[in-house]
Amino acid sequence: MNRINFSQTIKDYDPTMYRDSISQKISELLEEYTRTFSKTMIVRFDVTYPKTYIGVEDNSDMSALMKLLIQQCSRNGVSPAYFWVREQSLRSNNQHYHCMLLLDGNKTCRYYPYIESAEKMWGRILNVDPKGLIHYCNRDADGNRQANGIILRSDDPNYEGKIDTVVRQAMYLAKDHTKGVYNDGIRDFGMSRINSIRHLRSKCRQA
Repeated sequence: MNRINFSQTIKDYDPTMYRDSISQKISELLEEYTRTFSKTMIVRFDVTYPKTYIGVEDNSDMSALMKLLIQQCSRNGVSPAYFWVREQSLRSNNQHYHCMLLLDGNKTCRYYPYIESAEKMWGRILNVDPKGLIHYCNRDADGNRQANGIILRSDDPNYEGKIDTVVRQAMYLAKDHTKGVYNDGIRDFGMSRINSIRHLRSKCRQA
C-alpha cells in the first residue's frame, strides 16, 4: 500500500487562516495512523455545554469524556486515537470542542454508535440531558448531508477524493478564528501521543 500524504494536501490551505501548530499535529496523527492501519475510519463530532450551564474553565470535562470514550473503544478492539480543539465563541460563556476520532476500519464500518456513546458519557459527566449537546457532523451549516465516518485506504481508487474531504474536515479544527480569545493560557488542543499509535493494535488485542 502507498503511504497517504496528508501534509502535502494541508500545505495547500491558506496558512494565515489556520494555526500551524495544530495543522502540523493533525497531519502527523493522520499519517502515523494510516501508516499503521490498512483501513482508517475518521469520525468527526462537536461537543458543547448547555446554554445556561456554568462550565469549568479548563479542559477537565473534555479530558474526562475522551478518557471514557477511548476506554470503551479500546474494549471494542477498534484501536482508537483522537484529536480535539478548544474554541471560545463570543456568543457563549462556555468553550466548545471540535473532535476527531480515528478507528481501525478493519474492525468497524459504523461511526454512529461511537458518537452516541460520547453523547451519553457527556450527559453523565455534566449530569444533564445530553440531547443536542453533541453535534454528529453529518450535516453542514446549511443542513445538507455531509460524509462522516469516512474510511480511508490507499488502495481505494477514490481515496484522493476522500482525503480531500477528510483534510477539509480536519482543517476546520485548525482554524485560527475563535481560538485563544481570552488568552487564558489553557491548552487549545489535545491528542493521542504519536509514538503510541504503532502499539494500539497489540494493546486492543490484550484488552
